[in-house]
Amino acid sequence: GVKETRVESFINDTWGLSEKATIETILVGEYSEIGITGDANNKRNFFFLKPTLDYRYNFNPKNQIKVSIIREVAQLNFNQFASSFSKDDEVIGGNEELVQWKNWRLALEYEHRFSNDAGSIKILGFKDDVSDTAERAEISPGVSGVANIGDSDYLGIEIEASFRLGFLGISNAVLDITSRISKASLTDSFTGKKRTPSWWDPKNVRFQFRQDVNDWGVSYELNFMISNPTNFVDINEISDRAGPKFMLWGSIEKRISKNLILN
Repeated sequence: GVKETRVESFINDTWGLSEKATIETILVGEYSEIGITGDANNKRNFFFLKPTLDYRYNFNPKNQIKVSIIREVAQLNFNQFASSFSKDDEVIGGNEELVQWKNWRLALEYEHRFSNDAGSIKILGFKDDVSDTAERAEISPGVSGVANIGDSDYLGIEIEASFRLGFLGISNAVLDITSRISKASLTDSFTGKKRTPSWWDPKNVRFQFRQDVNDWGVSYELNFMISNPTNFVDINEISDRAGPKFMLWGSIEKRISKNLILN
């Protein structure tokens, strides 16, 4: 089995450089201890500092830009520590030496807020430099598992738009649209060639419609998403997931009383 003990602490501060410009800094310290028992007993300790620096400039109440430098550290998937079997009875190797992937993100964001609280639009450009990327590799002769295979790079644009639909006569309703266009690359551990990371979706768009029907005490949500195929790379397999993917799902919530909600 795998057991983790994790402690986090943080410090943040904000400086007002002028009436329009501010700088916010955040420093998060993370300490974790992972104990592995079973076939082998192993205890490992990790300590990370994760700083964030945000610079914001408000041109006016409707328009803002933000420049960010962010240090990110992923959480480990404990299932990848121990060996297991796939649906085809193939051995999936466990890797007790797996470490978290780390990322430096540089981001530039522009936000525009519409008049009369009608919504907003954000455009985000980002560049990620990831180290200790976790991908499929040969753990032992003829056996693959997840391992740290080196660096990977990501570059992209994300757009988020939110519209309150009162101007269409639809009360208490919001339409959110999010989209991402990006490219990413890493060096394949099996072939030594550049490729797109597994499961990375370079293009997608999502529509989310939400409405509160206050007279009935009902809230509902509808989602529609379009995404591109992703790939799966293993020691003896390179395959594309079916796509493009079209997904439609929703939810509904009914307030029964002040303290009871039915989903």
